[in-house]
Amino acid sequence: MLVAEQAGAVCGYLVLQLVSTPPDLASTPGPRARIESLVVDRGARRNGVGRRLMAEAARLASAFGANELVLTVWSGNEAAEAFYAALGFEPLALVLRKRLRRS
Repeated sequence: MLVAEQAGAVCGYLVLQLVSTPPDLASTPGPRARIESLVVDRGARRNGVGRRLMAEAARLASAFGANELVLTVWSGNEAAEAFYAALGFEPLALVLRKRLRRS
């Protein structure tokens, strides 16, 4: 877990997980890093906090030998999609669902 602070207060965090992907036609084999969550306080957004957390996550992932850095963004979260695209992330997979019961 990486934590960002401003003026002595936590303003963001990132959870990074290192995993080993077995050989499979659908994925890149070997070590990879996954961003499990990235949270930045609304008041700290657009100040580089998220970019700094992501840069440190990429540095750590590379230092641990990860081949790639992956994350999940919910469809329709245009701000997050634009943020990650600006950092060089590109679509990797499409997850589909079918609702069986109404909630």
